[in-house]
Amino acid sequence: MTDTSKPNPMISISMTQSAGRHSARMGNSGKEELKSTNPIRVVLADDHALVRAGIRALLERIRGVEVLAEAGDGQEALRLIKELQPDIILLDIAMPVLSGLDVLLLTTAHFPPLSIIILSTPGT
Repeated sequence: MTDTSKPNPMISISMTQSAGRHSARMGNSGKEELKSTNPIRVVLADDHALVRAGIRALLERIRGVEVLAEAGDGQEALRLIKELQPDIILLDIAMPVLSGLDVLLLTTAHFPPLSIIILSTPGT
C-alpha cells in the first residue's frame, strides 16, 4: 500500500516573470517539464559557439523554454535583446566588442524586466 500523506520527492523551481508565472519540476522520471502560461524566451550570449550549442541543447530539452537566438559578442547581444525582448539572457562576462558587464549595465538601465544569468569561467 502506498503512503499518500507524504509528498512525492521532486525538485521545484519557481520564478515570476512580467509575462506570467513559470514553474519547472523534475520528478522521479528525471524528465524536466515547465508548466507556464507563456514559454520562457531566452537569448544566449557567449563568444564560444560550442558553449552556446551545449547550453541550447540542454535548454531545448525543457518543455516551455524557447531559445530565441544566439549572440557571439556583446554588441550582437544588445541588438537581439532590443529586437526580440526575451524574458532571460544567459550572458558570458568575457566577450568581444562589448563585455558582458557592459551589456549588463546597458540592459538593466533600458530593459529592467529582463532577467540576466551571468556565465563565467575561472579567471574571468
